[in-house]
Amino acid sequence: MADTRQPVLVVQGELDTQVQPYHADKLVEFARARKGAKTLVEVVKVPGINHLLVPAKTGEVSEYTTLSGASVSPDVATTIADWLRTVMAPKK
Repeated sequence: MADTRQPVLVVQGELDTQVQPYHADKLVEFARARKGAKTLVEVVKVPGINHLLVPAKTGEVSEYTTLSGASVSPDVATTIADWLRTVMAPKK
């Protein structure tokens, strides 16, 4: 993270049991501590979403086989698209 100069978006599923949500906070902390970092850093924790960024009930790995055919949550896609629009908007 120390060498990253681009804006940073951390997307965390609140049901992620593989990477605990507090790790997202730690990544944001590292991003904000970068030397000379003045670029956008944001964390979004999406409710009802697991490690695969798909809707889930428990977030447990054992649930993955029941999620066959599941797609990335529209909430996740919208979050990323909105963030990219903000970051890529022409500077005035």
